[in-house]
Amino acid sequence: RIPWGNWKFSYSSWGRLPGPPRTGWEEATVIAAGMPASDSVSLIKAVLRESPLLAADCVHRSSITLPPDLRAQVLARLQIQSQRPLPRIHPSSWGLISPPGWLEKRLPLKRRDWLQARRLLLVSVRLEAEKQIGWFEDRPALVLRRREALLSDGKKCAFIEPDWVTIPTGIFRMGSGDDEAERLRIYRVAPYADEKPGHSVELAQSFSIGRFPVTVAEYRCFMDAGGYLEDKYWQGDAALRWLYGKLNFKESYQYWVYVEQRKQAEAILPELPRLVAEGAWTPTQARNLQATLAMSPEDLEKRWRELEMEKRDENERAARPWLWDERDYRNPSQPVIGVSWYEAQAYAVWLAECLRLADLLPAGLAVKLPSEAQWEKASRGSDGILWPWGNRWDSTRCNTLESRIQLPSPVGMYPHGSSPYGVLDMAGNVWEWCQDWYDKKEYERRQGSPVVDPRGPETGQARVVRGGSWLSSRYDARCACR
Repeated sequence: RIPWGNWKFSYSSWGRLPGPPRTGWEEATVIAAGMPASDSVSLIKAVLRESPLLAADCVHRSSITLPPDLRAQVLARLQIQSQRPLPRIHPSSWGLISPPGWLEKRLPLKRRDWLQARRLLLVSVRLEAEKQIGWFEDRPALVLRRREALLSDGKKCAFIEPDWVTIPTGIFRMGSGDDEAERLRIYRVAPYADEKPGHSVELAQSFSIGRFPVTVAEYRCFMDAGGYLEDKYWQGDAALRWLYGKLNFKESYQYWVYVEQRKQAEAILPELPRLVAEGAWTPTQARNLQATLAMSPEDLEKRWRELEMEKRDENERAARPWLWDERDYRNPSQPVIGVSWYEAQAYAVWLAECLRLADLLPAGLAVKLPSEAQWEKASRGSDGILWPWGNRWDSTRCNTLESRIQLPSPVGMYPHGSSPYGVLDMAGNVWEWCQDWYDKKEYERRQGSPVVDPRGPETGQARVVRGGSWLSSRYDARCACR
């Protein structure tokens, strides 16, 4: 039985969220389930009665093939665990949900920590349940949209059709101005200079955007179909040079970030203690920035090449996203990470071909990364809200630093963090690529003239990313942050 009362609450401001409570018998149970002589099905049934999470872990780690009815039972119990993470337990047996006055006599927590401890445990259990569902690859949002396309060479290609959300035409608020700055002050957040001034933008054409970020399961279809082996998906000279490992360090996104950090070093470094104290950065992030700025360009380029080679085969051709083989980042229901802009663009070209061959893409329409304006309208709607759900910061609605997960979470895990149009994971979880080149003065040039369907600069050094990630704070998870 799960010892709910023994869950260890971490007092560190930035320690990773602990997993669900453990009995100490988890490893022995997984090993027993995988032994050839054991009655694995009976064991899974017995464990399932007390711990759906452990039952699912036994299945995945021991590679057990369950009968269809038992598989359905495990998934059903996991769904319940995700939607109602904690059992109804009397306060005398579980301090974390007891009234603060009683709790103070039992646990060394202050009154204000009581709700936070309970909230963190809820997230911990829900996260584990969602991940276990993901390993089954039976998530309805993905399974119900699996499709096949017949390629010109006669081969079948499997893909997952996005769950499209239509964003209407109209005028919306883009960027940040004095009004946004005033509303953000209570959260000790200030708009960045490149978000100013706030201005009105009209989108003259409606468009559709995926309800979720592209998942590992979706991107695996691209890889299995030979996406990295087909030059036709890599459009433009720069994309092909990146694919074949011919792009030099000074053309990379990482070099641009390094140059910008060096330019702002004198302003940023003295501010690091304050940013850490306010929760915008972790101490580790602050130390990493200091170490990066202390590196010579030659050492930084060497490190960049080492990381690049992790994505490439023996011929230096790109073959996979960064960290693709790491278990923490390859759950099928998590968003794919470590993807360059060129990879994101190639995936969109491939997906368009699959949709067209399956008669799911009407003539005249294309699949591509959203423009910066399209992304922001899908995120904040027409009313200029600060975060996708509204103007009040709430760390229970997204996966950011404040959530303390410190890893990508399964898509759709935060339904209450949806945008006005129902698009999910637009705050936190993973940064999302846009079509536009980045220019910090782009908004200044728009002043005094109507702005309709802006597409950004004609050229540049780096593309725009939006939305923040699991390693970003409330600063970067804002709709206007770029």
